Amino acid sequence: MPIDVLNKTLANCFKWLRPGGTMIIHTFPTKYWYMLLSRIYSLFLLPTFFFTKSFTCSYVKFLDESIIEFLSKIFKGQTHSQQVMQTGHCNPPHPFNFRDILKNNGFEVVKYELLDEVLSGIKGDSPRYWWGNFIAKKNEIFRSSIIAILRKNI
Repeated sequence: MPIDVLNKTLANCFKWLRPGGTMIIHTFPTKYWYMLLSRIYSLFLLPTFFFTKSFTCSYVKFLDESIIEFLSKIFKGQTHSQQVMQTGHCNPPHPFNFRDILKNNGFEVVKYELLDEVLSGIKGDSPRYWWGNFIAKKNEIFRSSIIAILRKNI
Protein backbone atom coordinates (compact mmCIF):
# COMPACT_ATOMS: atom_id res chain seq x y z
CA MET A 1 0.00 0.00 0.00
CA PRO A 2 1.23 3.52 -0.61
CA ILE A 3 2.86 5.25 2.36
CA ASP A 4 -0.06 7.64 2.94
CA VAL A 5 -2.50 4.71 3.08
CA LEU A 6 -0.13 2.83 5.39
CA ASN A 7 -0.01 5.80 7.78
CA LYS A 8 -3.82 6.13 7.78
CA THR A 9 -4.18 2.38 8.41
CA LEU A 10 -1.71 2.47 11.29
CA ALA A 11 -3.41 5.55 12.78
CA ASN A 12 -6.75 3.71 12.70
CA CYS A 13 -5.21 0.61 14.28
CA PHE A 14 -3.70 2.75 17.04
CA LYS A 15 -7.07 4.44 17.64
CA TRP A 16 -8.95 1.12 17.83
CA LEU A 17 -6.39 -0.66 20.01
CA ARG A 18 -7.08 -0.47 23.74
CA PRO A 19 -4.44 1.06 26.03
CA GLY A 20 -1.93 -1.66 26.85
CA GLY A 21 -3.14 -3.63 23.81
CA THR A 22 -0.78 -5.51 21.54
CA MET A 23 -0.80 -5.75 17.77
CA ILE A 24 1.22 -8.09 15.57
CA ILE A 25 2.18 -7.20 12.01
CA HIS A 26 3.68 -9.61 9.53
CA THR A 27 4.48 -8.33 6.09
CA PHE A 28 5.65 -10.30 3.08
CA PRO A 29 7.39 -9.53 0.85
CA THR A 30 9.60 -6.63 1.75
CA LYS A 31 10.38 -3.98 -0.83
CA TYR A 32 13.90 -5.10 -1.70
CA TRP A 33 13.12 -8.81 -1.74
CA TYR A 34 11.73 -8.23 -5.24
CA MET A 35 15.18 -7.26 -6.48
CA LEU A 36 16.47 -10.74 -5.78
CA LEU A 37 13.90 -12.24 -8.14
CA SER A 38 15.04 -10.24 -11.15
CA ARG A 39 18.05 -11.47 -13.09
CA ILE A 40 19.03 -7.97 -14.16
CA TYR A 41 18.54 -6.29 -10.78
CA SER A 42 20.28 -9.05 -8.88
CA LEU A 43 23.46 -8.48 -10.93
CA PHE A 44 23.64 -4.98 -9.45
CA LEU A 45 23.54 -6.56 -5.99
CA LEU A 46 26.80 -8.47 -6.35
CA PRO A 47 28.86 -5.71 -4.67
CA THR A 48 26.59 -5.71 -1.61
CA PHE A 49 28.14 -8.93 -0.42
CA PHE A 50 31.29 -6.95 0.40
CA PHE A 51 29.61 -3.84 1.88
CA THR A 52 28.77 -3.01 5.46
CA LYS A 53 25.11 -2.93 6.45
CA SER A 54 24.87 0.88 6.37
CA PHE A 55 26.65 1.18 3.02
CA THR A 56 24.47 -1.59 1.58
CA CYS A 57 21.36 0.37 2.61
CA SER A 58 22.64 3.54 0.90
CA TYR A 59 23.73 1.65 -2.21
CA VAL A 60 20.43 -0.23 -2.59
CA LYS A 61 18.41 2.94 -2.03
CA PHE A 62 20.46 4.65 -4.76
CA LEU A 63 19.91 1.68 -7.11
CA ASP A 64 16.21 1.60 -6.38
CA GLU A 65 15.56 5.32 -6.76
CA SER A 66 17.73 5.96 -9.80
CA ILE A 67 19.21 3.18 -11.91
CA ILE A 68 16.48 0.55 -11.54
CA GLU A 69 13.68 3.08 -11.97
CA PHE A 70 15.38 4.49 -15.07
CA LEU A 71 16.11 1.11 -16.67
CA SER A 72 12.58 -0.12 -15.98
CA LYS A 73 11.09 2.99 -17.56
CA ILE A 74 13.23 2.52 -20.69
CA PHE A 75 12.81 -1.24 -21.15
CA LYS A 76 9.34 -1.84 -19.71
CA GLY A 77 7.60 1.51 -20.19
CA GLN A 78 6.97 2.08 -16.49
CA THR A 79 9.06 2.43 -13.38
CA HIS A 80 9.85 -0.54 -11.18
CA SER A 81 7.73 1.03 -8.41
CA GLN A 82 4.75 1.21 -10.76
CA GLN A 83 5.25 -2.43 -11.77
CA VAL A 84 5.40 -3.62 -8.16
CA MET A 85 2.29 -1.66 -7.20
CA GLN A 86 0.37 -3.12 -10.18
CA THR A 87 1.58 -6.70 -10.24
CA GLY A 88 2.58 -7.52 -6.71
CA HIS A 89 2.31 -6.41 -3.19
CA CYS A 90 5.11 -5.19 -1.07
CA ASN A 91 5.99 -3.04 1.84
CA PRO A 92 6.75 0.34 0.24
CA PRO A 93 9.02 1.72 2.96
CA HIS A 94 12.57 0.59 3.34
CA PRO A 95 12.64 -2.39 5.74
CA PHE A 96 14.82 -0.47 8.20
CA ASN A 97 12.59 2.64 8.10
CA PHE A 98 9.39 0.71 8.72
CA ARG A 99 10.19 0.59 12.45
CA ASP A 100 10.32 4.42 12.51
CA ILE A 101 6.97 4.60 10.71
CA LEU A 102 5.45 2.37 13.39
CA LYS A 103 6.92 4.54 16.18
CA ASN A 104 5.78 7.75 14.46
CA ASN A 105 2.23 6.38 14.55
CA GLY A 106 2.39 6.12 18.35
CA PHE A 107 3.26 2.45 18.84
CA GLU A 108 5.92 1.09 21.16
CA VAL A 109 7.86 -1.45 19.10
CA VAL A 110 8.30 -4.47 21.36
CA LYS A 111 9.86 -6.67 18.68
CA TYR A 112 10.96 -5.94 15.12
CA GLU A 113 12.68 -8.59 13.06
CA LEU A 114 13.56 -9.21 9.44
CA LEU A 115 12.88 -12.92 9.17
CA ASP A 116 15.37 -15.44 7.86
CA GLU A 117 12.88 -17.21 5.64
CA VAL A 118 14.45 -15.86 2.48
CA LEU A 119 12.69 -16.83 -0.73
CA SER A 120 10.67 -19.29 1.31
CA GLY A 121 7.90 -21.10 -0.45
CA ILE A 122 9.42 -20.55 -3.88
CA LYS A 123 10.38 -23.72 -5.62
CA GLY A 124 13.29 -23.88 -7.97
CA ASP A 125 16.87 -24.92 -8.11
CA SER A 126 17.88 -22.28 -10.60
CA PRO A 127 20.99 -20.22 -9.86
CA ARG A 128 18.95 -17.06 -9.29
CA TYR A 129 17.16 -18.60 -6.28
CA TRP A 130 20.44 -19.86 -4.88
CA TRP A 131 21.99 -16.45 -5.50
CA GLY A 132 19.02 -14.66 -3.90
CA ASN A 133 19.28 -16.76 -0.76
CA PHE A 134 23.03 -16.20 -0.61
CA ILE A 135 22.68 -12.41 -0.83
CA ALA A 136 19.72 -12.28 1.57
CA LYS A 137 21.53 -14.28 4.23
CA LYS A 138 24.47 -11.87 4.09
CA ASN A 139 22.40 -8.67 3.91
CA GLU A 140 19.21 -8.68 5.95
CA ILE A 141 17.77 -5.79 3.92
CA PHE A 142 16.85 -8.46 1.33
CA ARG A 143 15.05 -10.77 3.73
CA SER A 144 11.57 -11.73 2.67
CA SER A 145 9.41 -10.63 5.56
CA ILE A 146 9.09 -8.47 8.66
CA ILE A 147 7.38 -9.29 11.92
CA ALA A 148 6.62 -6.54 14.42
CA ILE A 149 4.98 -6.74 17.82
CA LEU A 150 3.54 -3.38 18.84
CA ARG A 151 1.99 -2.03 22.00
CA LYS A 152 -0.21 0.97 22.73
CA ASN A 153 1.05 2.58 25.94
CA ILE A 154 -1.56 5.24 26.63
